[in-house]
Amino acid sequence: LLGTSTTTFDLRLGKASGTGSPVLFTRTIPGGLGIPEDSPTGITDTWNLTSDLQIADLDFRLDSLTHTAVGDLTVALKGPTGFGADLVYRPYDCISGYGCDLGLNAGDSFLNTRFDDASSQDLLVAGATQAPFTGSWMPVFNSPEWDAPDPTGQLSHFNGTGTQGPWKVFVADNALFDTGA
Repeated sequence: LLGTSTTTFDLRLGKASGTGSPVLFTRTIPGGLGIPEDSPTGITDTWNLTSDLQIADLDFRLDSLTHTAVGDLTVALKGPTGFGADLVYRPYDCISGYGCDLGLNAGDSFLNTRFDDASSQDLLVAGATQAPFTGSWMPVFNSPEWDAPDPTGQLSHFNGTGTQGPWKVFVADNALFDTGA
């Protein structure tokens, strides 16, 4: 492990314009989780929700995922139904002498980062100059940079399903020399 830190993430359920306030579930991982370096199998945290609510709109927030190069990272969310959504996949950037490619984004950290299908900010092509990545960002496979982006929205696939059961957050570091927790 590369070290630990406290990590908090939120699941926001419900539309802001709905009849009631959105329900917010927050998980703080005691002691945090270390992200193994250069390990595609990464680390997974499982959180069992006992509340049984129907999802109308899901946003996912990372309060503090610190890493010295987000281009190394993949982050995914898997719900109780078994459906998963990729939120981050090795963000793109250009580095002098290396060219432009996936995984070259040397920007640091996700701080108060919300993934929302309605966001117009595209992390895949944001570039390191926008780090640390805060605010609202679209899930990676909603990016118009792909040949066939998901027209529905990665997180909207959870709509109509229930909250009760195991939710899993997966994070992997896919390269050497940069670390995080």
